[in-house]
Amino acid sequence: MKFIFTSLLFIFYTGAISFLYGQRLLLSEDFSSPEWEAEFRRLNPGNDALNIPINSNATNPVAYKTPGTGGGNTYINLNSTDLYFGKYKLSGAVETLDVLPCPLGKEYLHQNISPIEITFADPTIYAENGKFYLAGTRGGSPAGFVMLESTNLTNWQLSTSDPTGMILKKGDGSYGEGGFWAPQIFKDNGQYYLTYTADEHVAIAGSPTLNGKYTQNVIGSIDPDVKNIDSYLFKDDNGKYYLYHVRFNNGNFIWVAEFNMATGRIDKRTLKQCLTKTQSWEATPAYPSNTIMEGPTVIKRNGIYYLFYSANHFQSIDYAVGYATATSPLGPWTKNANNPIIHRSIVNENGSGHGDIFFNSDGDPFYVYHVHQNESTVAPRKTRIVPLIFNYNAGTGKYDITAKAGEIIIPKVRASNSDTYASIESAFSGSKKAVAFRLNNNATGMIEFPELQGVDSISLHVRNGHQTSTTNVALEKMVDGVWQQIHVFNLQSWNAFPGYRDEVLGCKIDSGSTVKLRLINNVAPNRYMNLYRVDIISKSPTGLNPGKAESSIKVYGRRIMVEHPVKVNIYSLTGVLILTADIEDEYEIPARIGSGIYIIKSKEGIRKIHIL
Repeated sequence: MKFIFTSLLFIFYTGAISFLYGQRLLLSEDFSSPEWEAEFRRLNPGNDALNIPINSNATNPVAYKTPGTGGGNTYINLNSTDLYFGKYKLSGAVETLDVLPCPLGKEYLHQNISPIEITFADPTIYAENGKFYLAGTRGGSPAGFVMLESTNLTNWQLSTSDPTGMILKKGDGSYGEGGFWAPQIFKDNGQYYLTYTADEHVAIAGSPTLNGKYTQNVIGSIDPDVKNIDSYLFKDDNGKYYLYHVRFNNGNFIWVAEFNMATGRIDKRTLKQCLTKTQSWEATPAYPSNTIMEGPTVIKRNGIYYLFYSANHFQSIDYAVGYATATSPLGPWTKNANNPIIHRSIVNENGSGHGDIFFNSDGDPFYVYHVHQNESTVAPRKTRIVPLIFNYNAGTGKYDITAKAGEIIIPKVRASNSDTYASIESAFSGSKKAVAFRLNNNATGMIEFPELQGVDSISLHVRNGHQTSTTNVALEKMVDGVWQQIHVFNLQSWNAFPGYRDEVLGCKIDSGSTVKLRLINNVAPNRYMNLYRVDIISKSPTGLNPGKAESSIKVYGRRIMVEHPVKVNIYSLTGVLILTADIEDEYEIPARIGSGIYIIKSKEGIRKIHIL
C-alpha cells in the first residue's frame, strides 16, 4: 500500500521553457500484489483446530486456499461492516482468480496464456490469402461484432487494430440497437461486406478492408416492413445477387429474393419461400416449438445449387444441419435423403447447427457451426469446425455430402498475437493468480477510499462477474455527510472480450477540494464484480506515468514529447497494436484512442502509460 508522488517537471522544447506541474498518483493500489495477498491471509486465515475463527473480525471465515490449476475461483467472505484493510473500508468478499491475459506490467500481470474455447454462435468463416476470419453471435447484449483470425483453424487471435476487437459497432455508422446476430462476410469488386441481423432485421454494411470497420452510407435494413433474420448473400455466375434469409410465419422459414447491391435492398417481387418441413429430423419432440428452419448457406457446384440449413429450435439437443439442392437459385429445392449431415448423433455434442461452409486454399470444404455448452446447458454456445466430404454421385449428377466427424476442430483464442504478447510480457515479470476484492451483488459490496485533495480522475482495473450479461457499479462522493452518485461504470460481459475478461475504466472527477470516494455495487444490474487495481490521479496536465527521469519519452495527458526522434508503438492491455508513430519532438494522440491505461514500446523499452 503506497502513495506515489512525482516532482515538478521542467520541459524544454521549441526554444521555449514550459512549466508543467507533474501529475501525481494520489492513490495507487494493486490489490492483486503479494502484499495484499499476505494481508488477506492475515485478516482471514480461517479456523483453528477447534473450528474457532482465528480472526474474529471475519464473520464467515474459511481457510484461505490457493486455486487449483483448473482455474476455479475461491473467495473469502468478508460480510462484516466497517471492516478496514489499512486505509480502506470495505464489505463484500475477497476472491482469487485465474485471470486471462492482461499484460499491464509486472504489478498488474495476471497471466494465464492458455487459449480458451471460442463461444461464437451462428458462426461464419471467410478465407482469404491463406488466412481464415471468424465472426459470430456473442452472448449477452453485444454492441456489434468481433473478428478473429487464424492460419490453422485451431489457434485464433483478434483480427483488428481496434482495442475492442470490433469490426462493426452499434451507433457507429451502422443499423441496429441490439440483437446483433448471424454475420456473413462477402467480397465483391474489391469491397468487403458484412450482412447481419440486428433488431430482428437484416442489414448490410461495407468496408474497404476485411477486418473493418463496417459502416453504411444510409442507415437501414434490407426490408424494414417485416422482421427478417439470418442472412446469406450469394452471387451467381451471371452476376445476379440473391439474399437468402429467414422470415416469420408461425415459425422460421428460409426465403430468397434477388438483391440490389447498389441500393442494399431486396426486390420483393422475387421473394420466394425455399423450404417447408417435410423430414422427421426437422422437428423432434426434444424441444417442442413451431417449425424452425434457419441459418442458410448456399454454394454452387457443377451447375447445382446446395442450400445448407438448420432445423429445430436452437435450444433443442436435436438442432442439426441438412442440405437441399436445386438447378436454380430460386428453387425448387430437393432435400438430401440422408439428412441431417451434422447432428448430435454424428458429432457427439448437443445443439449442433447454424453455421457456414468455407474452403481452404487447397479447396477442401469445411463447415463451422455451434454446439451447446454441455449436455445440460445451452449457453454460451461453443464454436466447432468439421471437414466435409464431397463424393460425386454420377447417377444423380450431384455431390453426396457428409461430415468427417472424427476430425472435428475445436477453435481456441488468445487475447493477442503470441509473438507480440511474448515481446511485451518479456519486459515484465511474474506469473500468478490474482487476488481481488469481490463486490457482492447485494447492494452492500463496497470499498471506501480515504479523503484526497485535488482529484482529477480515477482508473479501475475490473472484471464483470457475469459471463453473458453486463453489470454496473457506482462511483459515489461524500457531500455534506451524504453519499451521492456521480458516475456509473458499465462492465461488459466476459463474452464481450474474446480471450480475456478484464477491463480498465476511467472517470473524470475534477475536484479541487478534498473529496471522499467509494465504489458500491448498488446499481441494477448489480451482479458481482472484481476489483484488481485503483489509481486516483491528481489535477494536473500530465499523464499517469510521464516516465523515469532517464527516459527521453514523456506522456502528458494526450501528448507524447520526445527529446530526439523515436518510433513508438502503443498497445492495448491485451497486446493488440493500436498505434505506430514516428515522433520528431511532439505528438498528439488521436481521439480514436480513448482514455485509459496502455502499453508504450520503443527502443528504450516497454512501460505502461495513462492517456487522459
